[in-house]
Amino acid sequence: MNRCFFITGTDTDVGKTVVSCIMLKKASNVGYTTVGYKPVSTGVSEKSSLNFINSDISLLRKYSDLKLSDSEISPIVFSQKTSPNIASRINGREINLEVINFGLENLKRKADFIVVEGVGGWYTPLSFDMKISDWVKSREIPIILTVSFKIGCINHALLTVEAVQNSNLKIVGWVANRFSLKKKFHSNYFYSLLHMIPYPCIGIIPDISDWQSYPMEKYIKSRYIF
Repeated sequence: MNRCFFITGTDTDVGKTVVSCIMLKKASNVGYTTVGYKPVSTGVSEKSSLNFINSDISLLRKYSDLKLSDSEISPIVFSQKTSPNIASRINGREINLEVINFGLENLKRKADFIVVEGVGGWYTPLSFDMKISDWVKSREIPIILTVSFKIGCINHALLTVEAVQNSNLKIVGWVANRFSLKKKFHSNYFYSLLHMIPYPCIGIIPDISDWQSYPMEKYIKSRYIF
């Protein structure tokens, strides 16, 4: 049986990839065959005619058990670092949901633990008529919310939780990312969210620069995801 989770965030650049990689590592440690999937990627630079560089794709590939191509991990990529609907219009290339669905089904045949990383926030548009949230709803994938600790995170987190609830999707829990007791108000942010989000905090990830060399998988509580 496949375990599949969708990692969304309160905004772009909030640590969705960090949370995704930690979950992949933790699941692999307990015996799952893991793979990361990012249906749509933006901000991809071209290395050659057949090669692209994107840190999110590279990290998901690194922390996946299966050794897959970049196109299997992220079937739709754009070089522009902007909203997918804008990149799609610039390139004259529609974001095809059949391609995204095929990519996910391909991975489900190969792995039993799949972490799907979103692009931007919950309502990031893929076109004028379709948001990433619409696709997740059509697939009924359980949600894990990444909250980056900074000013405004309480409002952003509560808005995202409400939006996901309105989609009638299961919220597994939320992760406090870039948390530091040394930073002003972080503990206040945390306790506010702990009381205001009606779902468990399944992880607290510290604010460190080199997370890849840190055994951070211990900061995700496995009982909520396995």
